[in-house]
Amino acid sequence: MRSYQPEKSLPPALTLLASASAGTAASVVTCPLDLAKLRLQTQLRLPPGVEIPEGHLHGLRDAMLRLWREGGVRALFRGAGARAAFHAPSTCITFTTFEELARNQSQAQ
Repeated sequence: MRSYQPEKSLPPALTLLASASAGTAASVVTCPLDLAKLRLQTQLRLPPGVEIPEGHLHGLRDAMLRLWREGGVRALFRGAGARAAFHAPSTCITFTTFEELARNQSQAQ
């Protein structure tokens, strides 16, 4: 475990802000991949030997290209706001809790 250095730590309010920003940025940047993965996961699974029907996705690259053809950048980032609204608070809670526990453990020793 890393040693806690109080002079290098952020105050809790800045930890909240930094972690919310990081969670938001990460969820927006990964939105196209998450959307393509979701489409692959929700399409019907075909048994072996069955002819692949028209419109069936063949992998991540195919899903990304289909999204691009459907609406360009807008289609790739569809739902980014909802993802950010979900991930920012959970990242905030996780990192702020970790930092505060590390600070308290360091002070107890």
